Amino acid sequence: MKSEPSRGGNDAWLVQVDSNFQIVWEKTIGGADADVLVSAVQGHSGVVYLGGYTSSPAGVGERHSPFRGGSDLWFIKLVPDQPLAPDNTNLTGSHPRSGNRLSFRPTIR
Repeated sequence: MKSEPSRGGNDAWLVQVDSNFQIVWEKTIGGADADVLVSAVQGHSGVVYLGGYTSSPAGVGERHSPFRGGSDLWFIKLVPDQPLAPDNTNLTGSHPRSGNRLSFRPTIR
């Protein structure tokens, strides 16, 4: 059962469950309007990258980047044992966009 309140519109609900499907951790993220995450990719050291779209303005909930209009690409980076990183929607213009598919290419250094 979800225990955190809604941010408004559609929110993303991130959930970690144990082997018995009991909630270990949950986080509701989003803003005042529609915020939809549609893809996830796990990177190195447990980092998870989430992609989707948002029509929420900055300043409510976890929405910090300026709203560009229509629906903007929305990217979230989850790092284990760290606070939620600021979101990023600065990649889009005023036309509808969505992050329906993410791919991960590791960089070797």
